[in-house]
Amino acid sequence: MSKPDNNLYEFGAFRLDPPQRLLLRGEEHVHLPPMVFDLLLFLVQRSGQLVKKEEIINHLWPNTNVEEGNLTNNISILRKELGDTEKYIETIPKHGYRFVANVRVVHAVGAAHIPETPQAQVYPRKRQRFYCSRQVFWC
Repeated sequence: MSKPDNNLYEFGAFRLDPPQRLLLRGEEHVHLPPMVFDLLLFLVQRSGQLVKKEEIINHLWPNTNVEEGNLTNNISILRKELGDTEKYIETIPKHGYRFVANVRVVHAVGAAHIPETPQAQVYPRKRQRFYCSRQVFWC
């Protein structure tokens, strides 16, 4: 298993905190389904590089037979949440994707960099539909 990533990543108006599994836009928490968060982290860690579709699928769904449409759906959800029109994620037709935003790596010494989310504040979750081998999952 790979070593946990304790860095923070900043790009555009966003801050990605892998240890806390948070994506922040300024002070606002952006809710991502777990698989979409993992996809964003995988692309951000390889910023500027072409990441092949097969590599992403093998990383996100190891030892599982998954259709390419699942990846496309997760990219679509991610772009929607980022407000992306290829500002952050470039599609390389028939090959893969490239995270094109400038990423600044912040070496974290603790979680003090991220503002605490007040306990009383509840963020509504959007229900997302995912397709996997002709089955529909709601999250």
